[in-house]
Amino acid sequence: MLKVSMTSLGCAKNLIDSELMLGQLKSAGYEPVNDPLQADLILVNTCGFIGPAKKESIETILAMAEVKKQTGCRLIVAGCLTERYRSDLERDLPEVDGFLSLREIYQIDQLCRRLGMNPPREVDPAFYTQPYLFRYMTTPPHLAYLRISDGCDNRCSYCAIPSIRGKFRSRSIGGILTEARRLVDQGVKELMLIAQDLNRYGSDQSPETNIETLLKELCKIDQLPRIRIFYTHPAHYSEGFIEIIASEKKICNYLDIPLQHINDDMLRLMRRKTTAKSQKQLLWRLREQIPGIVIRTTMLVGMPGEKRRYFNELIRFMEEFQFDKLGAFAYSPEEGTPAYSFPNPVSERAKNRRLDELMATQQAISYEVHKRLRGERLSVLIDEYSEEEARWVGRSYRDAYEIDGLVKITLSCKPDMRPLRAGEFVDVRITDSDAYDLTGELVA
Repeated sequence: MLKVSMTSLGCAKNLIDSELMLGQLKSAGYEPVNDPLQADLILVNTCGFIGPAKKESIETILAMAEVKKQTGCRLIVAGCLTERYRSDLERDLPEVDGFLSLREIYQIDQLCRRLGMNPPREVDPAFYTQPYLFRYMTTPPHLAYLRISDGCDNRCSYCAIPSIRGKFRSRSIGGILTEARRLVDQGVKELMLIAQDLNRYGSDQSPETNIETLLKELCKIDQLPRIRIFYTHPAHYSEGFIEIIASEKKICNYLDIPLQHINDDMLRLMRRKTTAKSQKQLLWRLREQIPGIVIRTTMLVGMPGEKRRYFNELIRFMEEFQFDKLGAFAYSPEEGTPAYSFPNPVSERAKNRRLDELMATQQAISYEVHKRLRGERLSVLIDEYSEEEARWVGRSYRDAYEIDGLVKITLSCKPDMRPLRAGEFVDVRITDSDAYDLTGELVA
């Protein structure tokens, strides 16, 4: 049997593309393996979002090319980097046997045939009408991402994603629910909803198709305890969206809202379609209407035109609002975006200095946020036994998989407790914390 190894880079949306390609190849008779040295075919699904991601993608391709030299396997490169720079990659990377754009990922079996790697059998014809039902899951069995839409129409001045992923387009509610039920039947306990602009879901379809309707239908699925929401745009919040998060127990009181900045001049330069006032009103309203809400955001520093006083305004608001979770990145000039030719660039040194200052500020905030949780009792979904920690670890509703921190569970005080299992929920009383993780003891 032919064996295939996948290296998936970038975001969860990219991971789903990787799982779809693996699903198609598995349908054709390939065996997915983790070790590239064992593979007849190596796939690299690249990210092309910003400079560091592009660098990582190139380094990974070159590393897999070295594996190819050792084993004689085939090497295929797909994803966002290919979408943006295919002709350059084909010219500069002759060691790669084939490239696939985002529009071609469902043709990977055909590319394999052209390369002389004839799959053992034909792909199931149903794959081409319902590809999501053939996904080969790479997350733990109790977790799964669920993509509800793709593409983006926002055209932020610094962002290349619309030119890579295309226009915003929603999946049908029926297709999403069919996939969701199948995942739950397979043992998934937490569905992680993703999109580039999640709360705009359905705006390109009929008025009856909207995020509120979708969430209500997902909450009706039996045996699904937890739904988590990612990547919401602050300009597209509705009262109904807020109300359903507040009222539905299955939906985590956790929202990812990439704000990018809090200064009006920067928001205009970024073309974010929001104002500092509207963003602040939204944030305080969420805290008021959804008890215990955890808010994660992302900030962009060092974009052309960002004056030091604009950055200081951002730091002051972070200290005032105290985000539960916050990530940040330094501006990367991307060809084809309006900001690429903006005047008044910020030096690399200043960008990195601001990024370090912002993250140090958030680290102190996170420490205080976590400190206030000591003594609290949280329901924790067990992820795994960590050999490094020598204990079971999991996450409460406050922490997203592979993005946020962990709850480390101490069992020594409960020697008579039964062994834990990945995918089960347990109650944990928080006894200690740092800026990243929580530590707690199992509650009998």
